[in-house]
Amino acid sequence: MSERPALSEQDHLSEDLYQLATELHITQTPQTLLHLLLHHARQTLSIGTSLAVLGQGDAWLSPVVQGGFANLSPEELTHLSQRLMLQAQTLGGPVVLKGRGQENWVFLPLRTDERLLGFLVLAPDESAASLSPAQLRYLHKLALHGANAIAGAQLLLQLRQSETRYRRLVDESPVGIAAGFLDGGLTEANDAYLNLLGFTREAYERGELDWAALTPPEYHAIDAAAFQRAFDQGTSGHYEKEMLTSTGERIPLEITLMQYAEGDRQRVVGYLRDLRAQRAAEARWQAQTHGLQNQLEDRSLTLAQQAESLRQQRAELEARTRVLEGFASFTRELTLNLDPYALIRRAQQFTLTLLPPQAFALYYEPHLDLWRVKAQTGEVGNPDLQAVLDRGLPFEETTNLFQPWDTRIPLYQEAYDSRKDTVARETTQLQSTATLPLSVRGHSRGIFAIGLNVAQPWTPIDKVVLETVVRSLSLALERAEQTQLLQQRSLALEHSNRELEQFAYVASHDLQEPLRTVTSFSQLLIRRLGKVQDDPKAAQYAELITDATGRMRTLIDDLLEFSRVGSRVEPLKSIDLGAVLTQVQADLQHRLEETQGQLAFEKLPRVLGDQAQLRQLFQNLINNALKFQAPGRIPRVSILAERNEDWVEVRVIDNGIGIDAAHFEKIFTVFQRLHRRDEYAGNGIGLAIVRKIMQRHGGSVEVNSVVDEGTTFTLKLPSESYRENNNF
Repeated sequence: MSERPALSEQDHLSEDLYQLATELHITQTPQTLLHLLLHHARQTLSIGTSLAVLGQGDAWLSPVVQGGFANLSPEELTHLSQRLMLQAQTLGGPVVLKGRGQENWVFLPLRTDERLLGFLVLAPDESAASLSPAQLRYLHKLALHGANAIAGAQLLLQLRQSETRYRRLVDESPVGIAAGFLDGGLTEANDAYLNLLGFTREAYERGELDWAALTPPEYHAIDAAAFQRAFDQGTSGHYEKEMLTSTGERIPLEITLMQYAEGDRQRVVGYLRDLRAQRAAEARWQAQTHGLQNQLEDRSLTLAQQAESLRQQRAELEARTRVLEGFASFTRELTLNLDPYALIRRAQQFTLTLLPPQAFALYYEPHLDLWRVKAQTGEVGNPDLQAVLDRGLPFEETTNLFQPWDTRIPLYQEAYDSRKDTVARETTQLQSTATLPLSVRGHSRGIFAIGLNVAQPWTPIDKVVLETVVRSLSLALERAEQTQLLQQRSLALEHSNRELEQFAYVASHDLQEPLRTVTSFSQLLIRRLGKVQDDPKAAQYAELITDATGRMRTLIDDLLEFSRVGSRVEPLKSIDLGAVLTQVQADLQHRLEETQGQLAFEKLPRVLGDQAQLRQLFQNLINNALKFQAPGRIPRVSILAERNEDWVEVRVIDNGIGIDAAHFEKIFTVFQRLHRRDEYAGNGIGLAIVRKIMQRHGGSVEVNSVVDEGTTFTLKLPSESYRENNNF
């Protein structure tokens, strides 16, 4: 292939890769991503037959097939997919394989650094062996970007499923939990909270539940002080108040507020404990106290008997209160830790607070043919037994562990039978045990075990508490795994994006040299043809070449400018927006005079930003306003700003031709134009640079426009106080 067609082909493939990268960012499902990859491959190369498959263990997502592959039966398609997946294990990039009818196939593995996701098979209309090196590099990049996008989509789907399971844990909690504001508005509430106040889920969703309106006036100041403590210290601590139910009944409550850091409004998460049972128990205690006093008088009961009865009842009441308080705290703490064994030890510590002092907790995991202790809280009370546990227990012979592992059903022994285990001699002091299987995402992980060196029956309440702890621990472990995986994937995606920006810069830079060569020779050709005057058509063609190379140079310069926005690493600092606009006005003075345009801006606040990038941003917006002026109307551009706590909202308002609402998102896409080149100059990259600059500043840009009336761009930039309030 000659140099000129090769350059044209490289330019075409590069533009398609950039378009693909843009579309991959807004496509969320693996199946849709497969369609997108095949669409770009078919659009760029002459392909009539194609196959795309994603693998997950032995299962296959619905394959995307076209052309000859559509004639295969499901069994033939599965067999072919399995065979090709085995081949893909050893391949790193696009290769040419022989197809079923000895035709040439282009085989593209979809692989990340960690695993093989699937593959694409393409059958070009022409021989695959004749694909150019540029086309093969294009397919390799297409597969790399596609694999990263698919892996990200799969991870996002898994995270959403994990969040759903965590939400189910909150909804099923016996403690009333709600998130909201001091003015009475609620953003979330679980069923226990709604049932406590006598509201249905439908009534809550209709907005009929206003907790402030259900609070008697004498508690308003107490609530406000508790909110302030939560905002200042992270928690309000326990306090008591009364609220009205939907029927008007006053109920006593114990409340704990925790700061909820989400969104731009201050809110809290409240944990409500119903005190009616406690108040009733206290009333019964008082009544019983009075009755005991009467009995003492009537039956001559001793003071010691009365005191013992009261002590037992109060101890029982305090124990119940500790369980409810501990469970609420335990549930909160499980969401704050990602270390699996730290989570398990926290579950052990919480469980032991509910049991006698002689209790201990062990967590086992199978390793080869032994049970190994991975976490322990409390002493087993026997050095010989501890030594046996440290060495490991036989897997199947240790019935107390193997039975719940095998059946996935908790095993409670009120009288521990040491004859069923292999460590009978060392366990003579052990009286009662509870061993519960721990699973994560449906897969068995280990055994959560409780041992007591005193005899104690396992009550139904004990069993419910233990099984709830294990279920909460299972969800917390799953969430920790998914969060760690998401963090790893986010780092990989950031690395991929940096590579893509570097690729854009290098590719654009390398195109400059051959473009200068084409331009130079075309100009020499024009001068020579101008002297000869023999072939006016040839002169016209040479002029067209010069014009085309000029547009190409502008495209490359714009692309380099776009890539530099993301590559700048200058720290954000305090910037005077007024000074920036004064510089921009001087930069565009000639353009303002040429269009008779008017630029007005008032005193503007300081922001955190990159001065050079903000200067470029306002140049692009104001230049667009002057370019797209309405016929017969003097262009006017006004810039207003308003500070809102940690943010400054800047509005750039013009009276130009306006933008149809259907194109609001399209205008921010690289090289997207709404008008013909002969109507308005430019390459359609200015607003894409504006959005990228705003993203780098952690802000946003929005557009609102009316056709034939004008357009308003709203910019959200961090203020100077943002650094202090957000540890920036």
